[in-house]
Amino acid sequence: MIDTGITATIIDMKYEEPKIHISYPRVGDLPDKGVQSFINAVIEDLVNDLLTNPENLHPGYEPGQTDITIQYIVEVNRNSILSLRFEVYSFPEGAANGFTKVKSLTVNLADGQIYNFGDLFIPGSGYVKVINDIIKQEFINRDIPQINEFESITEDQEFYLRDHVLVIYFQLFEYTPHYVGIPEFEIPYFAVRDYINPEGPIANLVEDNQY
Repeated sequence: MIDTGITATIIDMKYEEPKIHISYPRVGDLPDKGVQSFINAVIEDLVNDLLTNPENLHPGYEPGQTDITIQYIVEVNRNSILSLRFEVYSFPEGAANGFTKVKSLTVNLADGQIYNFGDLFIPGSGYVKVINDIIKQEFINRDIPQINEFESITEDQEFYLRDHVLVIYFQLFEYTPHYVGIPEFEIPYFAVRDYINPEGPIANLVEDNQY
C-alpha cells in the first residue's frame, strides 16, 4: 500500500462552443510534476474520446447537429487516490431521447498508476461471487427492470471509488431499458474486506482497518 497522503488541487476547466458544453478537471500541486502532467494528459484524452468517439454518443450523432454536454464528479481525492466519474449526454436534433454514457478514472496521485478493476482485489480470492451476489440481490431489492439478465461482472468491469464504497455501473441497454438510466451498485468495503488487494487503491482509502 502506498499512502503518502497526497491530495490534488482540482482546477475546473470549461470549454464551450455552439452545441458543446464541457467541464473537466485538471490536477495541480502534486509533488511529482511529471506525474501531474501525465494524469492531466490522461484526463484530456478521456474527455476527447467522450466528445469524438461515436461509441460514446447517441446512435443518431451528427457533428454540428448534436448537443453534447460533458460533466464530471470528483468521487475521491485523498490518500494519493483520485477517482473521477465522467458523464457525456448527447441529444441530436429531432431525436426522441438523449443518450448518456459514463466513464471513470481511478489513478494514484503519487506514481500515476491507473487502476483497472483487477487491481482492486486479490486474484482468485472469491471476490467475483461476493460482488455478483450483492448486485443480483440489489436488482431484486430495487425492482430494477432488466432487458438482459445480469450474470457476472467482468475482468475489465467499469467502476469508481467513493470513501466507503466501490461503485460498479453498467451502460444504457447493457442490462436495463433506457428509462432506468445508468444503473449503479454500491459495494461497501466491509462487504469485501477479506478480498481487498493490500497494494490496491481501496487499501489506501481504508484507514486503520476500519471498513
